[in-house]
Amino acid sequence: MKNLSILKKPSELWKIVLMNIIFLFVFLELGSLGWYFVRYKQFFYTREKVAENNQGEELENQEENENENGNTNTNTNPMGINLAGIRLENSVIERIHPYFGYVQKPGPDFREGFKYNAAGFISPYDYPYHKKNDNQYIIGVFGGSVASNYSIYEIQNQILEKTLKQIPEFKDKEFIILSFATGGYKQPQQLILLNYFLSIGQEFDMLINIDGFNEVILAKET
Repeated sequence: MKNLSILKKPSELWKIVLMNIIFLFVFLELGSLGWYFVRYKQFFYTREKVAENNQGEELENQEENENENGNTNTNTNPMGINLAGIRLENSVIERIHPYFGYVQKPGPDFREGFKYNAAGFISPYDYPYHKKNDNQYIIGVFGGSVASNYSIYEIQNQILEKTLKQIPEFKDKEFIILSFATGGYKQPQQLILLNYFLSIGQEFDMLINIDGFNEVILAKET
């Protein structure tokens, strides 16, 4: 019969259990790092730096391919992940806001003419935006990621602007699209944003609120 005297010493038993847990953790960590290196040819803990350093070179190569073959530039890293718009130099790009919950960190954006302004929204303009002349017509866009992408698309393509200019009253207007939308926003964040910016002097001639999905899904989770 085996000697089970060790079971009578709880301290020794706990030492054995702890050592086994440590060895298991080290084994899993080394195994995971090895698999990651074999799979992606880079170390997990330095992956962002590697991707960032390679991004510029890959972008140039992709632009050459686009010019030669007419292909769309996907801007991917060695892992095949689309890096368009991803700010690799920042581990956290959201900032806690006392009224809105969170906003984006101010800084440049990869889209030409856009930036993350001081208020934390993607826009060519700083907020509050004041009319430069009486002919300007300010449209505020509120909502989550769909609204944010819509505002960017509208500024780039002027779909709504072209439609509105078919109306005689808007024919000669200069339309200014201001985005107050961020991915994940849901009511009452849009209402809070509207009230806040009105209180600091932001003018609006038209408001567009795109919501529904986040209000159902995210509200249920919280």
